[in-house]
Amino acid sequence: MRSRLWSFLTLLALPACGGGGDGGGTSPTLTINIESSSLEIGGNVQLSARNATGTVVWTSSNTSVATVVSTGFVTAVGPGSATITAASGSQSASSTVTVLAPPSISLASSSVAFTARAGAASPAAQTTTITNGGPGTLQGLAVAGITFASGQPAGWLTATLSSATATATQASTVQLTASVAGLTPGVYTATVLISASGASNSPRSVSVAFTVTAPPTVELSSTTAAFAFTTGNANPAPTVVNVTSSVPAPATGLSTAITFAETAQAGWLTATLNATTTPATITLQTAPGARPAGTYTATVSVASVDAANSPRTIAVSLTIAPPPRIDLSVTTLAFGAAFGAANPAAQTVQITNGGGGVLSALATTIQYTTGAGWLTATLNNTSAPATLSVQPNVTGLAAGTYNAIVRVAAPTASNSPRDVAITLVISGQPTIAAAPTTIAFSTTGPSPASQVINITNTGGGTLSGLSATAQYTGTAGWMTLTLNTTTAPATLTLQPNSTGLAVGTYNATVNIASALAGNTPLLVPVTLTVAALPSIVLSASTRAFAGVIGQPNPPAQTIDITNGGGGSLTGLAANITYSFGAGWLTATLNTTTAPATLTITSFPSALPVGNYSATVSVSSSVATNSPRPITVTLNVTAPSILLAANTATISRASGGGDATAVAVGVTNGGAGSLTGLSVSTLNFTGPAPNTGWLTATINTTTAPAIVSIVANAGTPGVPRTPGTYTATVRVGTSTAGIPSQDIAVTFTVLVSLANNLYSQIYPTYCSGCHFGGGSYPNLSSITLFRNNMVNVAPTGSTVTYPLAATYNRVIVAGNATQSYLMYQLNKAAGAHPMPTSVGSTVPLTLRDLMALWITQGANNN
Repeated sequence: MRSRLWSFLTLLALPACGGGGDGGGTSPTLTINIESSSLEIGGNVQLSARNATGTVVWTSSNTSVATVVSTGFVTAVGPGSATITAASGSQSASSTVTVLAPPSISLASSSVAFTARAGAASPAAQTTTITNGGPGTLQGLAVAGITFASGQPAGWLTATLSSATATATQASTVQLTASVAGLTPGVYTATVLISASGASNSPRSVSVAFTVTAPPTVELSSTTAAFAFTTGNANPAPTVVNVTSSVPAPATGLSTAITFAETAQAGWLTATLNATTTPATITLQTAPGARPAGTYTATVSVASVDAANSPRTIAVSLTIAPPPRIDLSVTTLAFGAAFGAANPAAQTVQITNGGGGVLSALATTIQYTTGAGWLTATLNNTSAPATLSVQPNVTGLAAGTYNAIVRVAAPTASNSPRDVAITLVISGQPTIAAAPTTIAFSTTGPSPASQVINITNTGGGTLSGLSATAQYTGTAGWMTLTLNTTTAPATLTLQPNSTGLAVGTYNATVNIASALAGNTPLLVPVTLTVAALPSIVLSASTRAFAGVIGQPNPPAQTIDITNGGGGSLTGLAANITYSFGAGWLTATLNTTTAPATLTITSFPSALPVGNYSATVSVSSSVATNSPRPITVTLNVTAPSILLAANTATISRASGGGDATAVAVGVTNGGAGSLTGLSVSTLNFTGPAPNTGWLTATINTTTAPAIVSIVANAGTPGVPRTPGTYTATVRVGTSTAGIPSQDIAVTFTVLVSLANNLYSQIYPTYCSGCHFGGGSYPNLSSITLFRNNMVNVAPTGSTVTYPLAATYNRVIVAGNATQSYLMYQLNKAAGAHPMPTSVGSTVPLTLRDLMALWITQGANNN
C-alpha cells in the first residue's frame, strides 16, 4: 500500500522506546513539519524534516546516518526507525518514528509432485499454503502465470487461489490440478508464479513435476499350448502359462474366457487364474473324455481392466489319437528244406503301430498244428516298431509239411492278438543229373571254345552244396572248371587251354558232388585233341606316310601275310587303333585266308599339320601268335602364310588425301606351294565415320606376293575427323586348314590447321583483335597464325597475368599443357582470357581440337 502524507506533527519529548521520561518534567511541545513523500508499507521509507534545526538519526539493518539539519530536508532510507531531535529557541524535543518491515510471501512448500498412469484417471489436486512472512497483510495475491518446460506439452496444469489476502495467521491456499489426458509416459515440469502487492519477495515460484508412467501390459510366457491324448490313456498333464506386466505397474482385473472352434465338442478345456493381478498363472487342463479321434482347437482370451494390450490370446490344440493297433508286414511265412539239409534261413515280420499312442508290451506265443518244438519266434523290441524273427529247426524232421501259428499280442492294441501262419515243407533226398554226360574238345588253334554241363536235381528237396573237380590222366592242369552257383539248377563251364601242349590227345574226368545227393559224385569223361597250329607271318611291321595339305594323298602301301605254322590260317582280320588323330587310315585285306595282302592307305588332306600314329592289328582266331601289330606313322605338313610385318603405322594430315602406301611382303613359311592368296579388311575403329579410309590389295595369289596398304585422310573439302583409326588387313588362302595372318593397321589423322581448325576459330573468336592493327599479334592468315604464336613469348602480360610468366610461350609445339594459349582459351585464373569479351568462350570441342593440334606438333598443314 502506497500513500503520500504531508502533516505537521506535534511531538512530545518521549524516550526513544516509549517508556520513562527525561527527568520527570513535562516535555515542551515542538511542532515539526514531517514529509513522508514515499511511505510504502513493508518497504523502504524516506523521511524528511523541513524547517527544523537539530539532528535526525536514522537506524536500519543496513545504514546508520546522523545528519545535522538547519533548514531544509534530510532523507533517510529504511526500513528501520528514525529519531528526530529538533530545537527552537531554548527548547528542544525528540521523538522516534518506527517504520515496520514490508510484507513477504511465505510458501508452505515450493515444490509439488504428481504421479499418474498414461490413459488412467488424473491425480488428485494438491494445495500449498501462502502466509505473510512479514508484518501486516499481504494484499493482491494472484497467480502471475504458469511456465511449462520448453519442448513439452502445455496446459496440463491449472492453479487457483482461495483468497487474494493473507496474514501471518490467516493463510491463503493455491490449488494445483494436473490432467493426464493426452500425455504419454514421461516427466513433465512447470513453474507457477505467485505475486502480491508490496511484498518484498514477489513473485515466488512453485516448481511442479508430473511423472506419467506407462500403463501395464499383459505378457504371456506362451501364446500356444498343445495337448496330445491317446484314447484309453490318462488325461494329459496341465500346462501353466505365466502372466506378467512389462512395466512395474501390475495389470489388474485379470479374467479369462474360452472360445471353442468346434462348438459341438466344447468343454474339453479349462483355464484357471490363480490371481486377478499380475504376476499370475493360468493353468490349462484338458479332459478329452470319449471324444472321437481328431484335432480340436480353442482360444483362451486373457483380459485386464487397465492393460494397454488387453486382451491377449492363447491358441490351444488337443490332438486325440486312436488306440494302438498291431500291423504286420506279412501274415504268412513259408519255409522249405531238403531232408538232412541245414536249417533254412530265418524270415522276419515287421510289426508297426497302425493306430495312435504307443504300441508296447508286445509278446509272442507259438501254437503248433503239426509237430512241436521245431520253431522259434524272437522279438527284437517289446514296443513298436519291432521285428519278429521266425527260425525253423529241421534237425530230425522227416520229409513232409509242418504248420504252426505265431501269435503276436499287446494289451493296449485294439486288434490284439494277430496271427502269422507258418508252413515248413521238408522234401526228399536230391539226385545229381548232368547233360551232356561226356565232353570232347579238339583244336588246331590256340584254345577251343568252352563247353557247358547243365546240372539238375532229379530227386527230392534242394540240391545244394554243389562242387566240381577235375581228375587228369597224364598231363594235368589244362582245363578250368566254373560253377555259376552251388544250388541246382546250375551250369558248369569247362574251358581247356592248349597253350604249350604238344600235338596229341589228353583225358580227364570231371567229378560233380553234393553232400545231400544220393549219387554223389557224378563222373563226366572229358577229352582234348590238340592238332598242329597256324601262325601269322608279316612281310613288314612298319609303314610310314608323308602328306602335304592341299596336295594329293600319298600312294597306298601293302604288306604280305603268310602262314608260318601248320593247318590253315583262316579268319584273318585287320583292325586299326589310333594313337593320335582318327579316321585318317584304312587297312583292307584282299582275303581272310593266308596267303593274303593287306593294303594300307592314308588320307592327310583333312588333317592339321602334325605327326600321327596308329597300329594295324592282324588277327586270326586259329593262329598261335594272334594278333600281330603293324606300326603306321603319318607326317602332315602344309604351306603357311609368312608376313614380313604384322603391323603398319600410317599418319596423314586431315584432308591430305592418300598417305604413302605401305608394302608388306608375303612368303610361304611351310611346305608345298602357297596359293589362293587374298586380302580383306575388318575390325574398323576410330571417330565416326570410321570406315572407308583403308584399302588393301595383293599383287598375286601365289606366294611370294606383296600386300599394298593405303590410308586416306579425306579431301580439303571433306576432311576426315582427326584422331586415331585402327583396322585389320587379313591375308588368307583358299586352301583349307591354313591359318590366315593379320596386319594391325594404325592410322593417325593429324589435325590440319588449314582444313580443321583455322576457319572455325579465327573468324569467330580472333578476327576482332588479331587482324594486323594495334598491339595484338596478327593472326589473319594460316601462316601468320602459326608463325606469330608457335614458340613465341606472350609479351606485355607477364605481370598482370602471372600464368604468362609460368607458361612463357604462347604455343609450345608438342606440349599443350605448357602452352599459354590453352590457359587463355580455357579462361583459367591468372591468364589473359581469350576471347576477351565476358560472354564469349571458345567451345570445348574447338579447345580440345586446338590442344590436339599442339600436341601433334602444331604443324603448318
